[in-house]
Amino acid sequence: MRALIRGHRATNRVTSIGLAVIALTAIASVTACSSAESTPTTTTLNGGALVGHWTSAECEPSPQPDGTTTYLRRDPTFTATTATVRVHAFGDPACTAPLFSARIEGSFHIGASMAASKANQFDFTFAALYMTPENPGLVAAFQNGKCGTETWTIGKEQDIGATGCLFLHPIATCKGDYDLVSLEDGKLRFGVRSADMCTADKRSVTIDVHPLQRQP
Repeated sequence: MRALIRGHRATNRVTSIGLAVIALTAIASVTACSSAESTPTTTTLNGGALVGHWTSAECEPSPQPDGTTTYLRRDPTFTATTATVRVHAFGDPACTAPLFSARIEGSFHIGASMAASKANQFDFTFAALYMTPENPGLVAAFQNGKCGTETWTIGKEQDIGATGCLFLHPIATCKGDYDLVSLEDGKLRFGVRSADMCTADKRSVTIDVHPLQRQP
């Protein structure tokens, strides 16, 4: 579910961004379990199991191909059939120097169990895509990248569903993500992101180590 994110330091230089996520995006490796843990308790997955508000358990490092690192906080909210996925990107390991945020609205379907990855198929269909620049360099990048149809300013969200923006394709050319989802011991994880998850043959094949935790 991603939209996932590739980025830069908290300077004005911008590289491609890959979700994340939902990537996202991620859509990024910090081991979440130790050998001392007992056998995980796996939840039988359906839409009802995801209902609620979830957030990243930590500020998540996302190494980029150019050697830089972007840091992410994911913030999805689920009903039994729909999702609002927010991804916040930062230029520092403490997630205090914001770069931009993305909001993705859509519906999802949890499909067949994938035994090799101990996860289920997760198909996320996009309904709307939004971006908000939170750094001057991103304002220029969004403007030069023909993102949206209005003038960009810091802190102003804009609909980019028709135009796409940097790492996000227009909805007309990428209608959603083909991902994986796993829920073990109350920790929600999605698949490791790639640059293109727009078709079933490009579905994630392994689960990302960074978990989401349910909020009260």
